[in-house]
Amino acid sequence: MITLIAQSSRAHETTVYEIMKAKRQSYKTGSFVAIPLPDGTFAFVRACKDSSFAVYDLSSRDLLPIEEVVRHPILFYQASTDSAIRAGDWQVIGYEPFHDEDSAWPPPQATMYNKDTKRWTMGGIPRVTYRGETLEATIDDVQGMDVASVCNHPDQFIRILKDRLLDRNNDKYKVRPQ
Repeated sequence: MITLIAQSSRAHETTVYEIMKAKRQSYKTGSFVAIPLPDGTFAFVRACKDSSFAVYDLSSRDLLPIEEVVRHPILFYQASTDSAIRAGDWQVIGYEPFHDEDSAWPPPQATMYNKDTKRWTMGGIPRVTYRGETLEATIDDVQGMDVASVCNHPDQFIRILKDRLLDRNNDKYKVRPQ
């Protein structure tokens, strides 16, 4: 805990602020991270390229070693801000480099698709994002594919983790037949 003593504009008044300072941490592609969830468990993710995270099909009340985490399949990939990792709110629990360059990228995801209306935006043409590029695709190419989205705030990622990992609502995040 760091205690800051701030002098007000009046020389005779002093205000004391106590600030809980989380340990700032760094991470890199291949790092494993534990994310606290609203139900008191942790989700486990691995940092991938393209600001994405591989989300393991696992939640636990305990922080687990990465050897235990990797025994579980990956449930989905999600692009998200890393601000909660850098601030120390989400704990880095380990690191293992990817076996090769290709495995560090999330799989192709459908983009420019409105999952609520089941319609394609941008001229009605299906598109796929992969390895940082957006490519045209066919309807057959994208059926059942996850719809790409980016969480610009950690709370958005936590809502998706709750919905997909804890509540098992995965189908609503996929391209559905038209």
